[in-house]
Amino acid sequence: DNGRRTTDGDEDAMAEAPKKRILLVDDDNEIIESMKVVLEAKGFDIMIARDGNQGLAMAEKEDPDLVILDMMMPKRSGFLVLEKLVKNRQAGQT
Repeated sequence: DNGRRTTDGDEDAMAEAPKKRILLVDDDNEIIESMKVVLEAKGFDIMIARDGNQGLAMAEKEDPDLVILDMMMPKRSGFLVLEKLVKNRQAGQT
């Protein structure tokens, strides 16, 4: 061992693993675009919703690995979206 690490096995495993999916829910286009650029560069698959109602519908339909949720949005606040998602998930687990 020369002290160098090889990552050939790790790289192969990562190449075969499906991309993690992130749902961004925000009404601010600048925030959405900047986060999208950074997260896509890190290898994530990004979905976008522009308001709380759309975010809730997409989260329920697409079942993303992570939801990044703005709290202050038109139509339905992030607080209400979060509350509904938590209730729906709890109801599905019983």
